[in-house]
Amino acid sequence: MRTGLLVGILLCWQVSAAQPMSWRHLPDTLQHDVRHILTVSGKIIAAPLHWNAQQWTAVGQTAFLTALVSAGDEQFKQLALSHRSPFLDQIFSLDNYHGSKTSGVLGVTVYTAGLFLNKPTLRRTGLQAIEAFYLSGTLNLLLKIVAGRRRPYAAQSPYEFRPFRGTTEYRSLPSGHVVTAVAVSTVFARAFRNSLWRVFWYGSAAIVAGARVYHNAHWVSDLIPAAVLGYAVGDYVTRFSVPTHRQSNQSPSAVQWFWQITPGNVQLRLVF
Repeated sequence: MRTGLLVGILLCWQVSAAQPMSWRHLPDTLQHDVRHILTVSGKIIAAPLHWNAQQWTAVGQTAFLTALVSAGDEQFKQLALSHRSPFLDQIFSLDNYHGSKTSGVLGVTVYTAGLFLNKPTLRRTGLQAIEAFYLSGTLNLLLKIVAGRRRPYAAQSPYEFRPFRGTTEYRSLPSGHVVTAVAVSTVFARAFRNSLWRVFWYGSAAIVAGARVYHNAHWVSDLIPAAVLGYAVGDYVTRFSVPTHRQSNQSPSAVQWFWQITPGNVQLRLVF
């Protein structure tokens, strides 16, 4: 039901003016979009090979901040477990939808609607959401396996790690729901120039982050690299886009990202 509501919000303003697409162009359009997915995938996967010292420093800073926050993981866990209520159960049930497979289904639905309603902007948004969903999820899974951090519901301490363990119990870092929720939210937040619309999407990603701790599925420190990775992927795919298959795409330069820390202010900056 929630997915249908979100799709309705995205589509209702376009349907009345939509003109069905020409079936003659369908194969070319699909071929272009598949090539686009493969191209942006290769760019993102290869990006670390082109990072400079500043960008690797940013990786180190993210890791340091994660380690710093982990000192309070146990306290945050106990706080979440001791403040459960029916009201919060309802609020934090959002992670059953956003950040899960439903986010991928939403991207496919929006893409399909844009394709058959002959709406390039809508189609592009759906394509970006699909890319953000599967790329962020794939990268996140690799990091989970390498990190091998034990989930809070099974761990006695936040510092139980078994890299390459492979089981769900040892896939806590980073949070997959948060990675995909932030990545997909970034795409949809940029679909319209509206502050409330953006608050809705980024706010929903924040609720998903809280839900993962509330449900004892993740440590608070799992959320930091998840949010950074999700935003980086979502930001990248929204910049790497082409309105129609007849236009040649201009690929962005390698991702450049770094922390900017000043008194009273911490920012994550991404430059393309």
